[in-house]
Amino acid sequence: MGGEQVERKELARRFQNLVQNWTRLVNRQTHLVGFIAGYVNYVKSWKKIDNYTFEVETAKKEAERIAALNANSKAIDYMNAQANMKIAEGVASGKVHAIVVPYDFKGIVNAGTAPVPGTGR
Repeated sequence: MGGEQVERKELARRFQNLVQNWTRLVNRQTHLVGFIAGYVNYVKSWKKIDNYTFEVETAKKEAERIAALNANSKAIDYMNAQANMKIAEGVASGKVHAIVVPYDFKGIVNAGTAPVPGTGR
């Protein structure tokens, strides 16, 4: 009758279609993985550029801040001298009763000997 031969041809045709579909899927998946990897690298490169740009802008702002401080250093010295003078005047006149002095303070040396209220000195 020859039915077995027909069945074998049909089975071979179906198996061939199965292999072709599997091969197409693998090829598409390979292309997709390559596309995704390329896109990830593209996004990473933009993030690096953004980080670099941010760091450059931060460095420029810091340089401007330091330049402004250096340009105003005489004014800052003057303000410190004025503050020290006001503190010395307050101590000498007896208006200041307590001063918190940092351990590395190098300001007022001879402010006067105002009496300290309540101590008899």
